[in-house]
Amino acid sequence: MARDLFVWALSTFHTARLVAVLVLLVHLSGGLGDLLSGLNTLFGLVLFALLWAVV
Repeated sequence: MARDLFVWALSTFHTARLVAVLVLLVHLSGGLGDLLSGLNTLFGLVLFALLWAVV
């Protein structure tokens, strides 16, 4: 049980770090503002629902 929790925590950390690095790279390249300006509430809700359905 403790090993499962450790694996889960480590994989969550690695996933969060990967996303943070990717967002930082997009920000440094100057494309983050353009990328975020195309999003809206409906797209966010659909993406949220999709993530909950898959995970």
